[in-house]
Order: sequence, then C-alpha cells, then structure tokens
Amino acid sequence: MNRKEKKKKKRGLITFLILVVLVVLGVLAVYYQYMKKLQLQDTVHTPTTETEKLVAKDMDAGYPETPKEVIKLFGRINQCIYNKKLSDDDFSTLVGKLRVLYCESLQKKNSQDKMESEISAEKKKYPPKKRKIINYSIEDENKFQYKTIDGTEMVYLKFSYFVRTDNDYNTVNWYAILVKEDGKWRIREFNPLKSKKQNQ
Repeated sequence: MNRKEKKKKKRGLITFLILVVLVVLGVLAVYYQYMKKLQLQDTVHTPTTETEKLVAKDMDAGYPETPKEVIKLFGRINQCIYNKKLSDDDFSTLVGKLRVLYCESLQKKNSQDKMESEISAEKKKYPPKKRKIINYSIEDENKFQYKTIDGTEMVYLKFSYFVRTDNDYNTVNWYAILVKEDGKWRIREFNPLKSKKQNQ
C-alpha cells in the first residue's frame, strides 16, 4: 500500500469517526429532550379540585359564550369563594375573575380592593360553617328576555341560590341584567327578588 492510499484510508477513517460521533451526539440530544419532556410532565400539576379549576381558568380563551354560561360561572365562583377556606392568592384571583364577568361600568363601581374587603367582611360574619351556598339554579333560556336598547344588546334573566344559614334554608332569588360588550356577555346589574325561607 503506497503512501497515497494510506493517506486516503486514514482520511476515510477520520470521516467515519466524525460521523459516528455526530450520530451519538444526535441520539443523546434526542434522549435528553425526551427525558426533559417526561420530567416536565411530572412537575406540571393538573387542576383537580373546583378551586384549582377556577383559579386556572383562562378568562380570555375560555370566556363563557352565552348569558346562561356567564351566570353559571358566576355561581360556581361565588360558591367557591363563600364555601371554601382559600389562600389569599386564590381569594384575590377568584374575586378578579368575578370582576371579569362584570361590564365596564360595574367594574368601575366595584374595584378589586372594594370587593375583596366587602366579601372578606361578609365571610367573617357568616363563615362557611355557619352559612353555605348549597346550590344555584338559572331559569330556562326560553324565559330569557332579550332587548336592544340604543343599539346595545341586553338580556334579562332570573337565577337563585339555595343557602343554608345555621338550620334555616333560604332560596335567594335575583334578577340579572347582562349587556353585550365587545362581543361578550357581561353582568350589568343585579336586583333582588323576594326570597323563600324553609325551616328544617
């Protein structure tokens, strides 16, 4: 074997070794990414409780599409706020999500601080052991009253809370008005209706 052939063989061996190294590095990189993905999946917490689900809810991408869905979410959040012992962060987050359901004018009347203060005071007066929202209901959609006033779409509907206070059970009835702002239904105001009291 002459010198030229040896040189050529040596160059081919070096090229082969480089290719082997590159393949090994590629396999290691893929393995590293795979293990990193598995590790990330293990550390990501999937919300399971009602509180966790509501706190994690994306109010932009997952905003309710209908008036009924808006009130349903409003009811769920209120149940969670008044019935559960929440961390300060979760409490603030849920109050903030309630405000997202409000129209612009109602938000201005009810700042985050004001709502947190009022709800906290009410919870101290009526802790979950003393008063609890058992359930809520919304009237049938075919009873909703849709109106357009000065070019603004509005809807009028009734909903109720079933509340236990000590040994008394009350059905707390409300008349709600929702208005369409930027293509989304928002709560404009509430008006109380006559409530029914039931003794156990």
